[in-house]
Amino acid sequence: MHRRFEGAPTVALHCPWGPVQVVLAEGFRRRFLGLMGLSAEEIEPLLFPRCRSIHTHGMRTPIDLVWLDLDEARVLEVVESLKPGRGARAPRGVPRSRNIAALELAPGEASRLGLARVSNERHAAEAVGLAGVMEDPLVRVLRA
Repeated sequence: MHRRFEGAPTVALHCPWGPVQVVLAEGFRRRFLGLMGLSAEEIEPLLFPRCRSIHTHGMRTPIDLVWLDLDEARVLEVVESLKPGRGARAPRGVPRSRNIAALELAPGEASRLGLARVSNERHAAEAVGLAGVMEDPLVRVLRA
């Protein structure tokens, strides 16, 4: 784990092809720095609760981005290989009252974890269920 994330809270995210520990991006410094300046090998899965837009300025490598609706425990959209120097917004049509989160992953991780497959099986508007993808404890932690 990169020293930037030492002492940060983590939670387990249960994905179709295996569990993964994700770091919660809480606090100004951790949210601001995010994955900036890290190589692909240094990237830790980073979850931004209550987040509707992200940027990849200052990043050295593309990332996979997964938009999640934590209130309904579902994947909204997966953006694979988002290049450095770009921005991304949560999918349109999601009410402002929803608890939206951005999950930043190393390139190729969304596919490896089965999240890209889950998102591609049905259109995001069909509310792809996360049965087995995200367990309730994660949702409870982030709703608090």
